[in-house]
Formats: sequence, structure tokens, C-alpha cells
Amino acid sequence: MFRMGLLSFCVLASLQAILNQPPSFGSKIETPIDSMMHTIAHMNFPMDLATGKIKLPQTIKNVVIDVGARESDYLERLELTNDEETAIFLFDPQPSSGVQLAERVAKFSLRGIENTWLDPLKSNQAFYTKAALGENEGITEFNVAWAPACSSLPAESDENDFWCAKSSRKITVTVLTLAGFLPLIDKKVVTTAQHGGNHNSTGVEQIHLKIDAEGADLMVLRGARDFLRMCDTVVIECQRDGGKSKRKSECVTKDAVAYMDTLGFKLYEVEGQGGLVNIFWVHPEYQGPVPEFLKGRVSFRKFYSAIDGWVAAKYSPVAKEMSKEYTLYSDGVYVVQ
Repeated sequence: MFRMGLLSFCVLASLQAILNQPPSFGSKIETPIDSMMHTIAHMNFPMDLATGKIKLPQTIKNVVIDVGARESDYLERLELTNDEETAIFLFDPQPSSGVQLAERVAKFSLRGIENTWLDPLKSNQAFYTKAALGENEGITEFNVAWAPACSSLPAESDENDFWCAKSSRKITVTVLTLAGFLPLIDKKVVTTAQHGGNHNSTGVEQIHLKIDAEGADLMVLRGARDFLRMCDTVVIECQRDGGKSKRKSECVTKDAVAYMDTLGFKLYEVEGQGGLVNIFWVHPEYQGPVPEFLKGRVSFRKFYSAIDGWVAAKYSPVAKEMSKEYTLYSDGVYVVQ
């Protein structure tokens, strides 16, 4: 009995030692090997053991990350266009939307299947992960609201009077981070001329991030750490400054703008949406062009369609002064000067 206990202890100690060691096969894994994201990635995505990156088809140039996907108009756009240059990663912890997302991703991956063989391109373009994203990994309670679209990680605030955000029950969910996920994407390193020009690798060219996490948007951004700089555009939803709180510790416009300023992102627009706002950022070194995929039937196509002109003005020596600057007024509304 003592020997069995000692043996078990030794085995567990050996396993822990292995987990704590860096990969020994010459990999470039940046996501910790003992993280939840590392484990889930090897279950959900086609991983390259040598690089620690997701193996996407060679035709893929653009990655769209949809956090709080629900019905996901990005996935709908992919279903309609079969765009071979775009891959989509969907994250949503809710059972109500997860079942449908999983079914749609499966159908999309199986399109044009012959016999029992999956098409390497068609089956590796859309991925759904049943998990929330937040500031830190873990297992936590998720607040299911009266209306599923208003469900969130942050608990309902005491002053909430919006029926949609009223919590009806709690479920337990997995929470991952963008700091764990983004390093899994092999992205080309592209810099502007003043930083040495283009440095090419074999990865994707662009990453576009959309977050609609019902109050947890800033938590998701913070959970990306410095890896957020891998994203070319970022869209989130936040509470207006000074607005009545719906959830505890929810995203507020001024806090989100201040945080993104520390990472150097350029604020493009703050768009009112009832008591909420959609906030749009562009990476300071993004040179476009925006994929045609994003200019079609997606919620933020107006934003995506306007970026190329803004980038051209920003980088043109003649029209550099046309860059947009934003001022925060006392009522919490941003306007273009």
C-alpha cells in the first residue's frame, strides 16, 4: 500500500516536472504548455507541434476573432461567400447559442465532402470554442440573463433596471484569455518604413477582433496583454460614460479608451447605440487594405469600409494632417475635429 502511494506520488511529481519544462522539440510555443488554452487548442484546432501555432490552409490571409459570437454575422458572411482567404474563430460560453454555432461550423466544414474525406481547406476555416474570454483563465460563474443576448461574466449591478440584463440563473463556464489564444496564430510581421519596412514570414496577414461580451469587454482586452498588438482592428461595446450601470465592474468608455491608448491603438470612432457605445480602434501601423470580406454584410461594415481611406490619409505625406483626432467632451461623446 505504501509502495503504491509512493509510486503514485513519484508519477505525479514526474508529470508536473514535465509540464514545467519548456517544450523539447524546438518549438516556438508562447502559450504556456500547462495553460487551459494550450490544452483546448490541441483539442479544437489543427496544431503544429513544431511551432506551437494553428495550422491554417495556405490560402488564409485574414483571421476574424468573434468574442461573444452568438448568431455571428461574420460566420453568416463566410457561409454566404465561402471566402477562401478568411478564417474565423468563435468564442461563446452559452448553451443557447453554442449548439447552433457548433452545428453551423460543422456544416460549413463538411461542405462539398466526398466519401469520408474532409477537404483540408473547407474543414479548417471556421472554429467554435465553448468558452468565455476574460482577464484570467479559470472556471467561474456566468450570469444567464432573461434575454440570452444580455448574459455576461460580470454580475448584475444593484442599480440595474434594464430588463434584458436581469439575471435569471447562473452556470459554470470555462474562461480563456486572448493572451493565450493570439500567440497561437502565425502572423506575418509587418512594420512601417520608419521601423525597417516589411519583414515577411509564412503567416496570415491580418487579424480583426470583435468583442461583444456584455460588460466584460475591457476584461477581455486586458486579458490579451501585449499580444493585443497583433490585432489590426478592434471593435468592442461599452457602457456610456456616466450611464446607469447594468453590471458590476462593467466596461466604461473612458476606461477602455485609456487602456487602448497605453497600447498605442488609434481611436477611430465612438458610435452611440442606445445607452451603449461601439468603439473602434485601428493599429497604429496598419496599412490595409481591409479585406473585402469585412466590407460586406456584417454589422460594422461601415467602419471596415472607411478604414482604407483613413489609413491612406494617415500615411500619405501630402494628407498626413487629415488624420482624425478625437476629443472627449464632458457629456462623454467623442467627435471628430
